[in-house]
Formats: sequence, structure tokens, C-alpha cells
Amino acid sequence: MEVKVKKKQRNLLLKSEVTKDYPWLNTLLLANEKFGVELVPDELKEEFINIVPFIIKQGSEEWKGNEDVLHPIEDMGHARKRCALCGTKNRYIHYIKNRLNGNTLNVGKDCVEEFADIDFLQNGKSRTELYKNARRIRKMSEINKKFNGIDLIIESWARIPARYDVIIPNSIEQPYFECGNLAKKYYDGYLDEKYSESIFKKIDVLLKQYYSFIQKMDDYQTSMINDKFVVTKAMMRWLRDKNFTEIIEKVKDEGKITTSTIQKMYESSFIKKISRDIVVILERLKLEVIKTDFENEYFVIKPEMYNGQIIIRCNFDKVVYFFGGLLFNEKSFANLDMKNLIRISELDDDKSIENLVEVMNDKKFSKIRISLHFDSFELNEVDITNITNGEVSVISLKLFVEQSKRFLLHATESERIKFEEYLLNLDVKKYTKDELRQAREQIGSISSRFGSLKDED
Repeated sequence: MEVKVKKKQRNLLLKSEVTKDYPWLNTLLLANEKFGVELVPDELKEEFINIVPFIIKQGSEEWKGNEDVLHPIEDMGHARKRCALCGTKNRYIHYIKNRLNGNTLNVGKDCVEEFADIDFLQNGKSRTELYKNARRIRKMSEINKKFNGIDLIIESWARIPARYDVIIPNSIEQPYFECGNLAKKYYDGYLDEKYSESIFKKIDVLLKQYYSFIQKMDDYQTSMINDKFVVTKAMMRWLRDKNFTEIIEKVKDEGKITTSTIQKMYESSFIKKISRDIVVILERLKLEVIKTDFENEYFVIKPEMYNGQIIIRCNFDKVVYFFGGLLFNEKSFANLDMKNLIRISELDDDKSIENLVEVMNDKKFSKIRISLHFDSFELNEVDITNITNGEVSVISLKLFVEQSKRFLLHATESERIKFEEYLLNLDVKKYTKDELRQAREQIGSISSRFGSLKDED
């Protein structure tokens, strides 16, 4: 940021006590109404850039409302009085007094608010605090002569790791922070006169370590940025949003996604990087991954069985949880086979559900017949007809699909019998075919009348 002394700042500093400690600055103030670093002698430029903002701040804090006058703020009415800082004519004049040297000024509303709040000026800081701040600025000047810009280095030290696109691992970040904490302790201690200039040797060592750590972080990002398993800022934000505290701790320790953390990592940008690898793994089975839906976060899969007429989808989180270990050629949480894949998947569309019903009827159940009706998908219904007595049970289509998926693969006679009994004994209302037809006709009539009323409206 470019440092400049404005006209109003110049006029305030000429009356402030802090300026007496800087004869070179006082000379510039007397010679120039406003100026920047270009008018400062070369040997003083660094001190000007590093210290003048603090001198201006200190100068403004020396002033308070003038308690020697009856009213520190005067309304001039139609008359106007020039502000001693900017020269603008003002209706409202604030009378202020320097706490250290007794100098007085009359300033306008805008200028007094720019340098401090009027209540703050009246309450002010103690004389001891002002002198302490002045000494602190002097110390700041001295340490900046030795270590140019150290105040900015100390202030921004903790924020440096966050500027990288990848997450810096604990093996680098923790000693970097420890180094920063020690540097800040010595820096603040010197400014507060706890340490003499002899502490400069230790600060010099720490600053050299600082630049070494910066290089390590640069090198780490360069070497890891193209690694599919490196943890990025986007992935870390996602982990925090999910409140995966344990995973965050592990990836910070390990530096990247490993077999111990893959089960919980299904953030979209990460899945995009590894999606092709996942497809290759899944296609070890007799199937084709026909789509990777990043928006809805699932894979669309067409198994070869039943001539590819049943399409399933499997969510990203389930794929990495059950089979993620295979990305590292390690053992996965579950065996990669069609049985497990179908168990964690859903049917993708209505046509696949219709084909599932056909498959189930082909299983030659002896007691039941399964059928869909015109509104099955809208009403989430499937009809289970008891072949023996003709009664029809209307059950949840979603429940039926979830329970029936396992029959897409080989099922034993015992399993078929148990499934028949399960469906027949569900606690749902039983209808005759006529009762069910009449009930649905009545519902259809009500729906039709309701639709007509809506049209009239």
C-alpha cells in the first residue's frame, strides 16, 4: 500500500508531540503541504514506509476534547469557521487539545471523525499509554531498520498456509506455526521493552526459518498439485461442512487421502479426479458404467444380466465407502461383486422397475402374482395378488423394489418361499379385485372432479 501524508494529517502532526522524535519528518512536514515517499531522502524511505502510518495513528490519539472551553463542540449557526486541518469552512467546530503538549486546534466534523470519535477524544488514553505507544513506535522503527517489513511478516505469518491450493500437512505446518509464535513473542517483547536489541540474533534465525518454511510449502504444492489424492482447499471446506472432524485430523497428519480416509471422501471435485479409476474398478464386473452424474452424485450402471434391461444407480458415497480401498490396490470394506453392488444401489428409472416386476413374476412364485397399475409410480403402489384366494394387497412400491433387488441374482427355493410369505403377511388392507377396482374408480372420479374445479377457477 502506498504511504502518503495528506494535508490534514500534516497539519495535525505539526502540532503533535510524537513528531518531535522525528526531526527529518518534521522538516518534510514544514516544507510540504502533502507528500509521498518520492520526496523522502533515499536513506529514510524504508523508515517512512514502515513507521509513518503508526506515527499518524499515534498523533491522532494524542488529542481529546478541549476541557478548558465550556463546550468542546460549537454550532456556528449561519457563520462558518475554517477547520485547522483541512481549511474547509464548517458550521460545527470541535475544539481539541493535545494531551501531551497542550496545543489546541479547532477542527471540522469530518476531520475529527477521521482521526477519532469525539467521545473517544474526550475520554482519551492515559498519558502513560500515549507515552508507551510513542516508545513502541520508536522501537518499531528500530526493528524495521534491522528487519525491513517485519511487522507485516509477523501479522500475516499464521495466514500463509491458507494461500495454497493444497492443504499443507502437519509435518510442515505445525513447526512453521511454532516458529511464528516464537517470532511474535520476541517481536512483541522487544516493542514492549522486555528484550533488548540482543534478541535480534534469535529473531534473525527465526526469519531465516520462515523463508525456509515458505520454500517447503511452495515445493510441496508444486510436487503434489497433480496428485489425485492430495487434499485441496475445496475438499477441506467440504469436510468441515460435513463436520468430519476425525477425517480432517487424519488428512492433516497423512497429507493426502489414504485407505484410512477414503471411505468418507466423496466431495465432487475429488470424485471428478478419480471417477475414471472407479469406473475401471466397477467394470471388472459384468456391467457398463453408462453415466457419471456429478450433479446428483451417483454412477448409472447397466449390468449385463437380463440383457441390460435393468439399470441401477449407485451413490458416490456408497461406492467409496464399500469399494474405495481398491483405488489403492488394498482390501475394500466389502467384496466387489454384483450381490454387494446391487445391495447398495437403487433402480434408476420406471422402466427398470417394470422389468424387475417381470423378473420377479418369472421366478415362478406359487402363491403370488405381482402387478403394476396405471398410477403405480405416482401413488407408490404395487399389487400383490394371493393366487389361492384372489385377495390383493396394495403395498409400497419402494419397499417392494428394495426387498426384491436381491432376487435379480440367483435365489434359492427357500428364499423364494420366505419372500412369498413376507409379502402375504404384511399388515396391510386386503381387497377383492372388485373392491380394489371400485376404490380406484372412486379415487379417479374424485380426482377428475377436483381437476374440473381447478379448471373453472
